[in-house]
Amino acid sequence: MASTLDSVSWLYGDIDGGDGDFGGDEDRDVDDATERRYDNKDSVILLVDCTLPMFQPADDDEEGCCFELCLKCAKSVLMNKIISSDKDLVAIVLFGTEKHKNSSDFKHVYVLQDLDQPDAERILQLERMLDDADFRKFKKDYGHNSSFSLSDVLWCCSIIFSNRLKNWMIAMSKSLLPDSTSSTCRLPMTCGS
Repeated sequence: MASTLDSVSWLYGDIDGGDGDFGGDEDRDVDDATERRYDNKDSVILLVDCTLPMFQPADDDEEGCCFELCLKCAKSVLMNKIISSDKDLVAIVLFGTEKHKNSSDFKHVYVLQDLDQPDAERILQLERMLDDADFRKFKKDYGHNSSFSLSDVLWCCSIIFSNRLKNWMIAMSKSLLPDSTSSTCRLPMTCGS
């Protein structure tokens, strides 16, 4: 029986560090800045297609265009997160734009709102965009371009997650991609990261 216990101790090492303190911190050299923190947060990146077909009027049953519906959905997500779980993180990334703004300089990918906790200013930004009925200001500020790379869009999301969450263990990270066509991507509409 002693040989079995010795082999377990050898395979797994001394659980208590050999000093009988069972995990005492006084002898540990750990940099607090690099320690992972555990939290019960979710993080979501909402991807919004900004190509011209998204701005065409939707079916007769619905008002507005698909882009408008996406903005309303994003606004609703932000409002729900504020009420139900204000510690969660949300980002909004536009793709298919003429202009670009992201940390990796991917063309036609514009990070409208960085991954952060939702607040009133973020909702007001979406409301201002929705108030522009024909989206002329959007066309002027961001433009349209259909020559984007979906792999660049998803890679940008991965970078956003890794940069923002490098010291956090998040319950769930996901990117949501609503779309008006079936040809944009043959992947499921929810791409987990």
